Amino acid sequence: MFYPEKMLKIRMIALHKNKYRIIQVLHDEGVIDLRRSELQMQDDVPAETLPAISEQLVRYKGAEEILSRYFDKKAPARRAVRDLQPEQEELLKRASAFDVTPIFKLEERISAIANELNDIKSAKDIALLFVGTEIDFSKLKSEILGFTAYEINNDAVKNVTEIIDRLDEGFEFIENKTKKTNVLFVAYEKSKANELKSIAELEGVSEVDISNTYLDSTAESVLAKLNRLKKALVIEDAKIEKELKGDAARDFSMIATQREMLEIESERASVSLNFKRSDSTFVIEG
Repeated sequence: MFYPEKMLKIRMIALHKNKYRIIQVLHDEGVIDLRRSELQMQDDVPAETLPAISEQLVRYKGAEEILSRYFDKKAPARRAVRDLQPEQEELLKRASAFDVTPIFKLEERISAIANELNDIKSAKDIALLFVGTEIDFSKLKSEILGFTAYEINNDAVKNVTEIIDRLDEGFEFIENKTKKTNVLFVAYEKSKANELKSIAELEGVSEVDISNTYLDSTAESVLAKLNRLKKALVIEDAKIEKELKGDAARDFSMIATQREMLEIESERASVSLNFKRSDSTFVIEG
């Protein structure tokens, strides 16, 4: 009784003087159907085809890597490439016919949302420091006055207080205490900015970035706006993730197969970059 057996196609280039020895070794190793390869390796072939093949290979590799993160690992395993490797022209035609650009755009948006959510978290952390102060950040614009704020741990409060007591006119302070830290908001005449350096240099004191673009009203209004924005981004992120999972379920196997074929063709097209057919060489396959 006959049973099917997995086969592997090989192609070799070697010197004519080793021809019969190589054929004997290949037969001993079980290689069958040996024949002279019809592969053409003219010097101009790689120069014409390699750029297009390489470009598509990079795109398909990238798309495969993205979708692999959303592909159901419990899904049936992808079959290895079994059908005949198409010619370069047909392979490139197939590769170009499927547009992987939307996959990259969705992944870019996922990354952008992640960055925006991090920015929102930073802005919320700042806004929470000013809850109850009634400070409207949209009005902190003046040609004469400057504005700054400091976060102060408990051990540094005494030293900051001593510095404030020594400052003369030209400063206005708003203090706020949260559950975790102490906050000092300062409005000052710009000509006296240097006098605040001693506060910033104290251990346990850090300057708060009140120039954050999300700070455009009172702390309470900012927090409400940021919560709405965060909710919308989380919903959008979930929608995109669902779309990518659908793309992975539908297209991952096809993209992986296409990538494998492109890799094979890339290696094949690269042969003549390293080897040249001459009177001293021959190509055999089986």
